[in-house]
Amino acid sequence: MAATGAWAPSVVACVLNYKLPDVTAQCVASLLASDYGHLHIVIIDNGSRDGSAEALRARFPQVAILESDRNLFFAGGMNLGLRHALAIGADYALAMNNDTLVAPDMVRRLVEAAETLSQAGIVAPVIRRPDGRLWAAGSRERRLWPFPQDIARSKMDLSGQPFRVDYVTGCGMLIRRDVLEAIGLFDEDYAMYYEDADFCARARRAGYTIWVEPSAEMIHLVSASAKRQAPQSAYAHTRYRVRFYREHRHPLWRAGLGLLALQEGARAVKEGLAGQSEVALARLRGLRDGFGDDLAREGTEG
Repeated sequence: MAATGAWAPSVVACVLNYKLPDVTAQCVASLLASDYGHLHIVIIDNGSRDGSAEALRARFPQVAILESDRNLFFAGGMNLGLRHALAIGADYALAMNNDTLVAPDMVRRLVEAAETLSQAGIVAPVIRRPDGRLWAAGSRERRLWPFPQDIARSKMDLSGQPFRVDYVTGCGMLIRRDVLEAIGLFDEDYAMYYEDADFCARARRAGYTIWVEPSAEMIHLVSASAKRQAPQSAYAHTRYRVRFYREHRHPLWRAGLGLLALQEGARAVKEGLAGQSEVALARLRGLRDGFGDDLAREGTEG
């Protein structure tokens, strides 16, 4: 890795692995090709127990590997990496999915943006699919609609300067150390899904801004682990979607929750008719449990 000067902010990239060592290895290899000289990498093996940690350790002896004795899901597993980043004095932590490939200049461009943008607490890259199509570029809240606008689905020109958003995905987000010290880590009550949205909402409430840097790019591969656990994914996505909109209320939150229930119910019906009864039932259980969860922060505004 090329040096960028006598001193630059240190970054710890946290890569979460669960039974996909070959996918994780591709991600780590792309990070090792980064042109940012103050980058450290930590792999968190999330209770794989399939030889993943040993295989990755043999392949990347220069990379730190943390092992959990059980699957802590995204929030819990990533928090192991974030605690490690804080313990070794990192200025920034880069939370990212393992099914990603980073451009050689991505980390450098994210850090440069974070160091110059006003009150920047989180900066994210533009994330593309392998064929070049846009996958994610943050989202923004809307005044008259309870669900945010996905920038990736808009016609916004992404060739210009960094732009502010309200939410970015945990697939790739550079987090300033101050943010972690001010608001804490990912909320592990969001085991899978919406932990990133909750984190962004808490960061904004603490006075930090969230940005997307268009010149920084990442490729997101197909989420093999999510596909492998379709019922579990359907359950978690539905449950924590409900939880998020209960905790971080939009002015039209009541209408939003009603619409959300209709959307998820319609998906369950469609899945049932398509012969995916296990997925449909899991989604309905997620809907039930999401509305039944006791929330410590219910009623806060994002």
